[in-house]
Amino acid sequence: MADGNDLSTVLVSVKNDTDLSFNRLPGDAADDKVVGFDTEYSLEPKFSRDLNAHVIEKRIALVKLCTKCRCILFRLDKDNIDYVHLLKKLSALLANKDIVFVGVRKRDDLAKLRNDYGLEMSN
Repeated sequence: MADGNDLSTVLVSVKNDTDLSFNRLPGDAADDKVVGFDTEYSLEPKFSRDLNAHVIEKRIALVKLCTKCRCILFRLDKDNIDYVHLLKKLSALLANKDIVFVGVRKRDDLAKLRNDYGLEMSN
């Protein structure tokens, strides 16, 4: 990166990765307490009788949390072997009032996260 820091990206898929990633994230944000927040939705095509496809937004499939040195991608699907544990850890992190989460269309992402998974963010 331009400031000389390395940026690593981690896709969380198992319990050990989940715990390690959640433990590192607050420390990564210790200096400025800012974490970038974004989501990605899964999409599903629906076909009408005239065979025109319409894309329907489905649930949030991925949550991205980034600090100045690490970007962590959390897959939110039931095929994730640690789905329930992941949601509990994500809920606790999002409730941390010491961290400021920033992102484009954050309000929309939060509404979808609340609707899909019952998760809330402290700020």
